[in-house]
Amino acid sequence: MKNFSRKIAAVAVMGAVILGSFSAVQAASAATTDSNYIGEFSITPTTGKVDGSHHEFGNMITSHSAATGCPAGYRGMSGTFVFQDGVTKGPIATARKTDTTLYGSTGLDGSPISADQSYSLPTNNPFVSVRPWPTVGVVNPGAFELRYYCFSLSTSVDYVNDKYYSLAMTLSADSTTWSVAVPAAASTTSLSAVSNSDSTVTLTATVKDENGVATSAVGDVDFLDGTGTVIGTAALSNGVATFTTPVLASGASYTFTSRFGSTSADLGDSASTGFTVNIAGETFAATTVSVVVPSGIGGFSLTGVASAVTLPTAALDTVSNTLKSTGSLGSAVVTDTRQLGTIAWSLTGTAGDFVDATDDTKVIDGKALGWVPVLVGTDNAGVAGASVAAAATGLKVPSTLATGSVVDGKLLTATSAALNFEAPANTPSGSYSTTLTLTLI
Repeated sequence: MKNFSRKIAAVAVMGAVILGSFSAVQAASAATTDSNYIGEFSITPTTGKVDGSHHEFGNMITSHSAATGCPAGYRGMSGTFVFQDGVTKGPIATARKTDTTLYGSTGLDGSPISADQSYSLPTNNPFVSVRPWPTVGVVNPGAFELRYYCFSLSTSVDYVNDKYYSLAMTLSADSTTWSVAVPAAASTTSLSAVSNSDSTVTLTATVKDENGVATSAVGDVDFLDGTGTVIGTAALSNGVATFTTPVLASGASYTFTSRFGSTSADLGDSASTGFTVNIAGETFAATTVSVVVPSGIGGFSLTGVASAVTLPTAALDTVSNTLKSTGSLGSAVVTDTRQLGTIAWSLTGTAGDFVDATDDTKVIDGKALGWVPVLVGTDNAGVAGASVAAAATGLKVPSTLATGSVVDGKLLTATSAALNFEAPANTPSGSYSTTLTLTLI
């Protein structure tokens, strides 16, 4: 028993020296990506109180163990510390050296680490836990680590280069209770892509849980290009997130990946493998198409010309002292289906002398008939001719009713004219008529 007491005293003094050096704040890498990380270790209990009320002697843990021991070259000393965000918050146990094997296996001889409270009952085992909570810095609510360090030297510590085991821990929101973190379930992310006709690509990421079922967990999916640059982010909904890229270069090949960042504590992050998409390029091949269009296609015609027009009985105009009558020629329609570039057409009219129906010796000069040409409607290809006054030259001289050229999309010209009759006041009475000839050329 005397030897037992001396050993505790000796180690306690050395521990006090080492613990003093723990007050310096040191940075360390995240455990799983740090090359100095050995693996996980375990503790009992897996949950407890910051004030130590859960522990028989008011300390943090009652045992620690690992499947392996400290690696060669790192067997000078070991210690247990709380870390948060890569910064030490101080030790929870007395430093262990090669001569503390009486209190369990320190792992400093390469054998698996194992120590618990029973090694020093009925008193506390300070090499497992000597206090309920670290005293160097404040541990914030949330994630932190418990690290079991294997130091290369027995006289100093090196948090940056020495090896360590790590255990993920969680501190409650009210900073009263700690617990071993429950690892998130694994997730898998797969990516598919569809090339659209507008040279964009629609990317679809599907996130499944460890059972291969599309997850209902929440989080965002980042979509990355071949350089690893995030080109878009979409929220996960029922296990699916989609994103459509901007327009991409035709004829080029693009590789995309997706990365799921879980905001659910029970599901881990995951990333897809690459998916390559080829954007279709435009190709051109010229073909000469030849066809012969013969000349002389189409023609023109005149329809709708009235066979007879009866003017009202002539009345004496006391101002001009002439006999006058007016009427309408009626509609005459020119249809032109000839080819573009064909010469213009002309519709003219010529009237002969008026002759009495019962006495052919009674004659009125053909110049007594004149007209005022007009177009009927608004969608005509041609134009109306000029007015011809009666009693001057009249229609005894060929006169234009309408003219026109071939117009693309317009085939018809509907024309008419107001007919004017004017003869001397001393013209013998009778029923006179003449022939008005319309000629389309």
